[in-house]
Amino acid sequence: MIRRHLLLFLIIILAAAPAAASEQGQPSESSLDNAAIRITVASRAGGSPDYIVRTLAAHHDKRFGTTTTVRNIEGLSGENGFQRFIRGDTSGKKWIILQETVLTANPYRFQKSDEDPFRGLALIRTIAKSHFYLIVRASDSIQCFEDFLETTRAGASPLLYGTGGVATLHHTAMEKISKSLELNVRHIPFRSNSQAVQGLVSGDVRAIMAGGSALSLVKNGDLRIIAVTAPDAMEAFPDIPPVSKFIPGFEAQNWFALFVKQGLPKHRLEMLQERVETVVNDPDFQKTIGLRYQWEFSLPAPDLKELIKKERREFQDMMEQRQQ
Repeated sequence: MIRRHLLLFLIIILAAAPAAASEQGQPSESSLDNAAIRITVASRAGGSPDYIVRTLAAHHDKRFGTTTTVRNIEGLSGENGFQRFIRGDTSGKKWIILQETVLTANPYRFQKSDEDPFRGLALIRTIAKSHFYLIVRASDSIQCFEDFLETTRAGASPLLYGTGGVATLHHTAMEKISKSLELNVRHIPFRSNSQAVQGLVSGDVRAIMAGGSALSLVKNGDLRIIAVTAPDAMEAFPDIPPVSKFIPGFEAQNWFALFVKQGLPKHRLEMLQERVETVVNDPDFQKTIGLRYQWEFSLPAPDLKELIKKERREFQDMMEQRQQ
């Protein structure tokens, strides 16, 4: 009888062992407490994705007791950092922040046939977005967007404008404007946005389409904003007209989103989403990030995928038209 009871006890223990092992293999919510999180930034230190994610990481560490390390991997418009990240293992402690071109333009540029809009990633949350500025030197005879239109339509030679590179968001925005308004302009690509700003200051180009990298020179009076790509006038520059005044419905923006590699259990992904949502809703985070970006940008995964598909089509159409 004792042997029979002992045998039954062993059977119960052995049957429960796999389930216990499975439960141990599933990280709990507390496994992220005091954890070391690694975030990949697929661009240079000091750029917009880097600033946004370092701000978010500081608030996340303070709120949840984590320790976050940020690694910058630049090159090929974010493709280098993305490929390094996607080849790694799936982990709730490894995140990546991307700006939209990695998901919208890069598949076409680098001939990657990615049917999945997220390219093997799972969305934690969209974090912020920003719009662009059409900028000239303050000393230029072009003082407003109407002057810009007149100059680019009347001159025999094309007006030279600069951006931080070919097929960047600034470039594609300006291509749309020039096509819609039939402007006589020529693109001069620089190696970075900061170099494009310096090119404008030195007179290599007469205008640039740029983001926040030029605002310090706008504030000190060296440069002048003549239009913005937001759908309406921006709170920071209420007297500057949006391009949509001249092209109804026009908007050009850059959005930033935080991802993990696909394959994370659903409950783990939802936990990450809840934590990041808590940080983004923190007034201190909103105040800090709101100095340079619009944090009121929240799209669920299905809507973001549709936006990516739309922007992929637009980019492909533009590139094919340029080749004709």
